[in-house]
Amino acid sequence: MPGASTEVAPSAMITGATGGIGRAIASRLARTGYRLTLSGRDEAALAKVASDLADSDAELHVVPADMTAEDDVRALARSHAEQFGSMDLLVLSAGTGTSGRIAGYPMRRFDRQISVNVRAPFALVQECLPALRRAAVARPAHGARIAAIASMVGIGIAGLLGGRVRTQARAMGGFQQRARLGQPALHQLPCRCFRAASGGLVRDP
Repeated sequence: MPGASTEVAPSAMITGATGGIGRAIASRLARTGYRLTLSGRDEAALAKVASDLADSDAELHVVPADMTAEDDVRALARSHAEQFGSMDLLVLSAGTGTSGRIAGYPMRRFDRQISVNVRAPFALVQECLPALRRAAVARPAHGARIAAIASMVGIGIAGLLGGRVRTQARAMGGFQQRARLGQPALHQLPCRCFRAASGGLVRDP
């Protein structure tokens, strides 16, 4: 159609898209024109989210993935790249949390915390970097971003009171740094950490 825009809509991937903050972000992005990859462990829950967002007319790509399985994590990144080519936004919302006394805290539970909240996001960022770089080069004024969702509890130290350990946080503070995108050298990938706070999201500077 003459005069119609040929610009491709931005794309985003959201882990933990089946509930809570992840689902709310998916809904907001779908209604603002993003093409979305939605991921979570529960296929039925993912299908429900996609159905609920159908009236947004957003292009939705549903990919079930278990964040404890590295093969799933890396396949998720490749699936998004095959579907959309580039990635303007990566939302790391999948996470698990629990609490208990340090003395009797099960190591298998601790290992799961580390796997889901630290190892999986790190592996996913690694695998998504090429797609993020392509988006940053294509839209230099906008760039590409990573948003890591965390609880207020884990960012503070209140969870250690009374000899208890609380591991609800997404241990993603280390991603609050700029990742070089390579060529050209001036392109960078701003990484932001978002914390879940009562009443909304609080962005770290």
